[in-house]
Parts: sequence; structure tokens; C-alpha cells
Amino acid sequence: MSRRTPDALFGTRMSTHRITRSAAAVAVGVAVIAAATAAPSAADADPRVVQVSGVNPQPECSVGAGQDPAFPATRDWDQEPSLAVSPRNPSHLQAAWMQGYSDGITAARSEDGGRSWTVSAVPILDCTKTHSTIDPWLAIGPNTTSEGETTYLSVVTTTAASGTTATVGAIPDTDLVVLRSYDGGTTWSSTPRKLDHAGDVEAIDGSLVVTDPVRPGRAWARWSKVNLLTLATDEFVATTADGFEHWSTALLPASPVGTVALGTQLAVGPDGCVAAVSAVIPQTQFNKMTMQRPSVTGPTDLYVTTSTNGTDWTPQRKVANADSARFANISLAADGSGRVKVAWTRLSGPGVQPMLMSSTDTGRTWTTPAPAGPPVLSAPFLANSDILAAPTVVLPVGDGPTVALYDHRNDDATSHSTGEPPHVTDIWLRKQINGVWTEQHVLGPFDGTTGPAGNGSVCESDCVAAASILGDYWGGVALPHGQVGVTVVTTNPTPDSPHNTDVFFARSIRARG
Repeated sequence: MSRRTPDALFGTRMSTHRITRSAAAVAVGVAVIAAATAAPSAADADPRVVQVSGVNPQPECSVGAGQDPAFPATRDWDQEPSLAVSPRNPSHLQAAWMQGYSDGITAARSEDGGRSWTVSAVPILDCTKTHSTIDPWLAIGPNTTSEGETTYLSVVTTTAASGTTATVGAIPDTDLVVLRSYDGGTTWSSTPRKLDHAGDVEAIDGSLVVTDPVRPGRAWARWSKVNLLTLATDEFVATTADGFEHWSTALLPASPVGTVALGTQLAVGPDGCVAAVSAVIPQTQFNKMTMQRPSVTGPTDLYVTTSTNGTDWTPQRKVANADSARFANISLAADGSGRVKVAWTRLSGPGVQPMLMSSTDTGRTWTTPAPAGPPVLSAPFLANSDILAAPTVVLPVGDGPTVALYDHRNDDATSHSTGEPPHVTDIWLRKQINGVWTEQHVLGPFDGTTGPAGNGSVCESDCVAAASILGDYWGGVALPHGQVGVTVVTTNPTPDSPHNTDVFFARSIRARG
């Protein structure tokens, strides 16, 4: 399983403005990447793309609760999809995403490998108490019984501000909570487990949850906490050994002085080892990104720490440079055998280059980063000004990795005003078989600029408009016969669509090696 990752930046999230990305149209085909920029032909079309989201299954909160009145279109956005597959039954899939941008969490389940979906509401948002719910993340693992499974759902919730510090007293309080389902996401625990709380000058962002592939009832959750005055950031991990009831929390080792670790991803190995991989940038660069100042440039390095018990962690160590000029989000996939892949996108001449770094021992040792296929002649797909969005990486059983990415290779810069971001966006799958990369067109073209964007609420006079926030929190899972499934968000071009953006599930074609 893998997820995009993510972390959007804290300052923009506190007023339900986000830093993220989007997609729509069905044309799926396979092409060997001899000419990576060639679009698939109509003859290669495949119908294995399904719209998952639709009419919202739960009531919307009033303006001022889950929605900023300055952004009325948030009612029409479905965002941040997570995806999980049952380790015992690959036909059983579950998804979760933000309804109305932060108005609640919607869940969906499929019993036929993603061909059809049943949608339901997650009963976590009480509009009289909870202002919004964001950052959903799903994981499925064996529970403490001999046969059953547990679905874990981690979410960040916001409530009324309780702080008294004048400069940030209006910022909502935030909590990191985990819900549990024993029936595949149909019903959820009535009382979520609150793993952390932040108020006044602190805020929580970026939830994540993973399960142990071998040990029943064991799971890990991860989140970030930032001081809104100093912008100092800490990363936390909590673990449960009894399937949800009790959790112990540990502070991850700090990254080097003067840096910030963001978007930390977790991988669990067969021996119980857990690896935490982070994108680390200078504190000054993080400060500028949080305030959304223009020309936010600087390096991104990848650091790793490991633990065998979830409490004691090795010191942070640098394992690679992801990009020397921009902040690069990362995505991670682990198959439970010790195999781990980390994916990101770096600038490469006039285009971008998807990258991969590998481990076969749950993060203890790593290969040198390598290209995931050839570069793409495209403007970078940005989560926000100067932030490179991550691709999603998936590890099919017995096969090479698959990387899913958004790009703008088909955009014509002369078709829109100078200085505007690229309008034309597509989604692709790249799969490596016997050392050869193939490419499959998934969705597009669509206009990514019509999706949600975030203008930071803690900006000063030099704020800049955020790029379209499509692509944040999109998931991938391994399916039988070397296939993969991914959840993506697209702007929807059909005038009768219930939303401006919707969640889609795409199932890959089995490329032959």
C-alpha cells in the first residue's frame, strides 16, 4: 500500500484553506516509454475507471463551521482520497475522502476489486462541536481474533478555538483521532481514540495510519504538530498492540538543527521493524512556504529513522537528496516483506523526473535513487508555490513498482496568459517490468486550475495564490495478477456532476513483460 503524501502546510489549513491538487475523462492505454510524451491511442481505451464519489451522504455544516464563506465553491469539492485493500481478500477495497473540502469524511467500500462502490458517511463530524475533518488515512490489518480484520481511519478534527494568545487565539483547536471498523467500513467505533490535542499556539496536521502485516492488532499512527508562532515542528508516532483500545506515543528523533521534517511516511516489516522516512528542508524554507511567499526555493533531503518497538528510534540519518531547488513531497510503498519504495519528483532541465529509492530490509539500508522512467517534458505539478507534488508508488506482488503521477505535458503555454499555471493536466501510470518502464494513460486531459486552491490565512502582504491542490492524499494498492488500483481526484467536466471535483478509482491494465 502507499499514499501520497503529503503534508500540506499548517498555516493554510487552520482556516480550511489547503495546499493540495485534482482530475477527469476516461481514456486508458498502455505504451512502452520509448516516447514517453506520446498519448495513448483511442484503440487502447479501457473502461476500468470508476467514479466513486457522488451525492454527499451526510449533511453539510453551516457556513463558518466546515467552510470558509470566502470560498463558497468548497461545497463542490471532494478531496484527499485514501485507499486500502484487505490483506486477506484483494477484492475488498475501502476508500475515504474529505466531503465538501472539509465538511466531513465519506467512506466507500468495494467487494469486487473496485468495479463498484457503496458510499457511506463516517460519523465523526458534529457541526455543533467539530468545525471540520481533514487528512483521512485508511489501513486494514488482522485483528486480535483468528479470522477478522480491523479497518483503522485516522483523521484530524478541528473544534472551537480555546487559546488565549492574542495573535493566534482565533485558530481552531485540532485533534488527531483514530476510528475503528470491524465490518469493512460499514460501521465505525462510536468513540474515536484521541491520540493528541493542540490548542492556542499549536496545530496538528497530516494524519497517517499503517498496520503490521503479521502481528494481529498492531497498528501505528503518525502526525505533525507545529507551533504557530515559531513554526517549530515535531513528528509523533503512536502504536497499539491490542487492536485500537490503548496507544502509546513517541516523539520521533529531531532532524538536524535548523531543519524541519515533513510528510513522514511509515513502513512496517515482517520482523516488526518500522521505518519512518521524512522530507527534510531548512527551517527558513518552511517558514516561507507556510507564509506562501514567492520564490520559496531550497533543498529537500530524505532522512530515515527506524524502530523495533515503536517507542525507541534510531537517530535520524540522511539517505538521499531529493531535490536541490524545491520542496519535494514523498510517497512510500511497502509490501510487508521488507521491500520499501519511496517516490518523489525532482526538477530535470526543462522538465521533471520521477524518482525512486529502494530498501529490502525495511529502511535499514537503501539503494541510490534512480529515475522511474525517462524525464517528462512538462512544467512541474505543484502542490503550492514551489512545492513539488509527489507521485504515488505501489508495489505489486512479485512485480516491479508502479508509479502514478499527474503532469502537464499536454498543456500549451500559449493558450493562456503569461504567468498562469498550466491548465491541461493528465494522470499516468508507469510500471517497471523486467527492467523496462511502460506507461499507461489513466485520466485526462482536464483543467487542473478549476479545482480547489488555497490562499493561506496566515499570509502577510507578500502572499501568492496557491496552485491547484489536486493530488494531495491519493492512494494506491496492489491487486492480483500484477495489477494496481489508485484513487485520484479530478476536476469534473460534466455539467450535471454533483461536484466540481470527484474521486475516481482506476485499475491498471496488466502489462506483459
